[in-house]
Amino acid sequence: MRLSADGKRWYKRWYEELKKVKPQTPRLILYYNRKQTHLLRMAMLMAAPRKLMRGEDLEYAKVLLDWMSSRCRMCIG
Repeated sequence: MRLSADGKRWYKRWYEELKKVKPQTPRLILYYNRKQTHLLRMAMLMAAPRKLMRGEDLEYAKVLLDWMSSRCRMCIG
């Protein structure tokens, strides 16, 4: 699996922003430490037929990951 040029730009920008975010609760620290891995895995699944991850694949994975994260935060409280 490879990242396209726009995928590399998208990921770099997203990763820099992610590192500025501080978890709201200590229980989410481990999740935030691995969030980039979760994003890449989800994008790989979406891009598997092409074997090339584009910026839009990463964006779709981010939307899904953010939705799943919001559901988890509601459970943690």
